Amino acid sequence: MNKSKFLIFLLTLLLALSAVAGTASANPSINMIPGKTEAVIGEAVYFSGTISGVNTDRIYMLLSGNGLDENGVVMVNLNYRASDGKFTEVKTNNDGKWSYKWNTGNIGGFTAGQYTIHAMSGPVPLTELENSGEIYTSCSVVIKPSSVDKEPFITITADPQGALQGNPIRFTGYSEGKLSRIIYLFVTGPGADMNGSPLGDLSAKASEGRFTEVQLTSGSYIYSWDTSAVPPGEYTIYAVTGPSDLSKLENSGDAYAKVSLEITGDTPEASGTQSKTSSAESGQTSASTPMSLILTLCALILGFAAFTISRK
Repeated sequence: MNKSKFLIFLLTLLLALSAVAGTASANPSINMIPGKTEAVIGEAVYFSGTISGVNTDRIYMLLSGNGLDENGVVMVNLNYRASDGKFTEVKTNNDGKWSYKWNTGNIGGFTAGQYTIHAMSGPVPLTELENSGEIYTSCSVVIKPSSVDKEPFITITADPQGALQGNPIRFTGYSEGKLSRIIYLFVTGPGADMNGSPLGDLSAKASEGRFTEVQLTSGSYIYSWDTSAVPPGEYTIYAVTGPSDLSKLENSGDAYAKVSLEITGDTPEASGTQSKTSSAESGQTSASTPMSLILTLCALILGFAAFTISRK
């Protein structure tokens, strides 16, 4: 092998390893947040989310449930089936964020019922999705025939769904069906009262009327939980349309939603666990560090080879 071919070989190797490193550094994920989980026929339902770690500029959406084809249909035409290669395609921006407006009033043959909305990284029928290698997520929306049938409801999503003690967790959601402009949050778990405590003070009791109250803005809410004083352990956070603690929820008439997560303590064992989690969240894998060393070494070899050839 002459010097020129050797230089080309090293350059090709470096580029190949860079591509592998870029692939390994990504942690594929997709999420979807519905603007509401209940609507009447004719209303628009907004969906938004992000996709990362996948080489794509779009996501694919399907609708299922309420007697529709098991492989899913496009969002706006119940006769266009995924098994025939039909999907709703939604473009993403440079950050992988996407949004979609689902107009339930322009769908022929659309009837009231419960539907599941699916978002995925590739165009795959639902019955083949699990083993396809594509990443995906889903959520449910109840469609009712008229506003008279509309009942209070609420959603809650945690980001992230677990954190090292002291790191904030953001809760977002949507609430509709009540005149109140406030939703009520409480938490159960280590250090909290058995029937719930406000997120800002685990020593207080929801049963005594102590809740974390959050204002609604156009039906949506957002709240950031400071976990600095929260003991490690498993927690469940409830979002309720009225001031009802855990013992009263089922018979209160208030709608509620809940999400579970884990707070990890700063112990040697827990720190190791959190370190892996943080790597995944930052877009790195355990293989990314040694890969960077390999790339550095290749770059040094390539530079040395180029220097040697230029001297001869």
